[in-house]
Amino acid sequence: MSSVDVEIRRHLRIGLGDASRFVDDYTIGCNSVAEGQRIVAEIRRAVTAYELDIGNEKTTIQPTNHLTYVGWQEYLQSFLPKDQEDDLSGNVIKPRRSDFDRFFYVVHDMAKRHPNLNVERFAMQISRKAFGDSEEWRFIQDHMVSSYRRNSTLIEGLVETIILRYEAHGDLEIDSLTDFVSSRLPSLAAQQRTGEIIWLLYMACKVRLRLKASVIEHLLKIPNALVNVMVYQFAQMGLVTGRISLSSLQAACSKEGLRSEMWLFAYEAARNGWSAGGPSYCSGDDYYGPL
Repeated sequence: MSSVDVEIRRHLRIGLGDASRFVDDYTIGCNSVAEGQRIVAEIRRAVTAYELDIGNEKTTIQPTNHLTYVGWQEYLQSFLPKDQEDDLSGNVIKPRRSDFDRFFYVVHDMAKRHPNLNVERFAMQISRKAFGDSEEWRFIQDHMVSSYRRNSTLIEGLVETIILRYEAHGDLEIDSLTDFVSSRLPSLAAQQRTGEIIWLLYMACKVRLRLKASVIEHLLKIPNALVNVMVYQFAQMGLVTGRISLSSLQAACSKEGLRSEMWLFAYEAARNGWSAGGPSYCSGDDYYGPL
């Protein structure tokens, strides 16, 4: 991370007393939200040069008086729908649609009153089990997708909840989920938002969504090794409908590829048998061969 530090100091002219870093977590002082957004953008640019991305779930711009809001998390948790036990029969009573309506209303209201706090992300984190076990899944899935469209930091919670639901019940609204991913991926590709692309491709693999070749082709234009790994894995699982050529990725399957920004794809291609020329370029390498 020291090279990233140099880039950040050079472009933002940050003094030693203006910022701190613990491993890969930065804390940087700023005088306004606009300045904070500029700092976030510059850090994203700096780490992209090393094929990295910042963690949206941990990146926030907060006022120094944020401790005033202590207690909001406990307040929100009190509205989280939970299973109840019937006093007479002892049977478990699942939360009703109205219970989730009330929870979403409270989340929306708190998010408006405290825009500097990522209330929606916290709500997603604490409600994954409640959502995954709900008898109102169709309503829950639609609401989560709509929330993510407004707030991209919800991507991790969205994907994790959908996968948990799929593994426990297998009753996803596949058609609407496929339409959502199919429309979202080309837009993300145009904006080079690789982190979200990787999450959605991972979800598509886990729940076995079938996507058209025309959607996946947008991702082949992104020079990102992990995106390419996920695309190849998705295609190998037979989940692409229509004809698609992955030959453009073969250029990275070489000794030169192992020393380029595509090194991760080159290594995974050799390990998984994706290289048309075989794995010898990797197995015979002084550094990658022993792996």
